[in-house]
Amino acid sequence: MIATVTTPRSLLGIEDLAADELHALLDLAALMKRHPLAWRGALEGRAVACLFERPWTRGRVSLEVAVHRLGALPVVLERSGGIEETARLLSSYCDAIAIRTDHHRDLLDLAAHATVPVINALTDAAHPCRALADCLTLRERFGELAGLEVAYVGGREPAMHSLIEAAIRTGMTVHVAAPEALLPDPALLARAGTAVRVCESAREAVTDVVAVYAAAARSDLPSAFSVTPELLSYAAPRAVMVDASPDLLPVEQAVLRVLVTGDWEI
Repeated sequence: MIATVTTPRSLLGIEDLAADELHALLDLAALMKRHPLAWRGALEGRAVACLFERPWTRGRVSLEVAVHRLGALPVVLERSGGIEETARLLSSYCDAIAIRTDHHRDLLDLAAHATVPVINALTDAAHPCRALADCLTLRERFGELAGLEVAYVGGREPAMHSLIEAAIRTGMTVHVAAPEALLPDPALLARAGTAVRVCESAREAVTDVVAVYAAAARSDLPSAFSVTPELLSYAAPRAVMVDASPDLLPVEQAVLRVLVTGDWEI
């Protein structure tokens, strides 16, 4: 296992993790999932601010339960006041801040002014906890992540960005099929190299892959990029359709435990 890190340590995106750190988080999340009771009290006496800019039922429940099961106090609230003031106030009372916001800039500003770890629970640019949860699910089903080919059909969205960042670090390949205007950011594609394959059609993208993602429905998405039963028939025999709302709980627990304590040891 990798060495202990110095706190505070934030997770604003998958790009904040080295490959060995990502795998270490997955190992810890898998262990927590198998033995949930063993981690009760791991963060006893701590408090984690759970900051939401609008209602997200599933996301709020998952995060709040993850904090509670580690023995910490979840402080759930909506933001009021400026980012700098919020960061300073929450840092003085809490041991970490998890935030869901529609504005990635707010996440970056919060992290810049906070003196405790900040966790990206979803922004309009990235969804690192979702990518980690998906990696855990794929690893459980198929074994090693290296060499897996998955398809993302539809358009650019936070989960796609974070999945590609995860692919860079795990050896997966993401086949992307989307209208040109909705393809991933060119800088991300350049950085990803062979971890991403841009396909001309949805059928090309899903052919022989082991997992298929469908982007969220949107009015400007042509029907050619809709995921249908017929399209899925071109995937590999054991292929899975990835749930748009995966079980984030084990991953959120692992992230909280590592970032709050600075201890990567299992």
